[in-house]
Amino acid sequence: KLQQEKEGVRSRIDLIRRQLNESKRDDGTVVLPSREELELMKSDVAFATKNLDESRRTTSLLEGQKERRAAELDKLESLEARIEEELADLHGRIDLLNKEAQSTTKEHESRESRRKCVNE
Repeated sequence: KLQQEKEGVRSRIDLIRRQLNESKRDDGTVVLPSREELELMKSDVAFATKNLDESRRTTSLLEGQKERRAAELDKLESLEARIEEELADLHGRIDLLNKEAQSTTKEHESRESRRKCVNE
């Protein structure tokens, strides 16, 4: 939409330039526009200026949003990295607990085996 507004402003400015160029005589003097034509030109310039100002405001707002989104993305990427680190740490802890559980199970089985041997 912003691009369309810019094109509209440019086309109105080009139209005004063409109108001024067409108003030149062969000897280089300029034919002044009538009051109605002058008012129309003023209206066109005011319209183009208003659109340009609105486009600049929109651009500024969009740039601000872009900066905020970039900051949010940085935060999310940082959070993602921390989560990945924590997951790796948790997987390490789980592996350690599983090894301890296996060791405890083997010790328990070994004790049970010794008891059976002693009882027999």
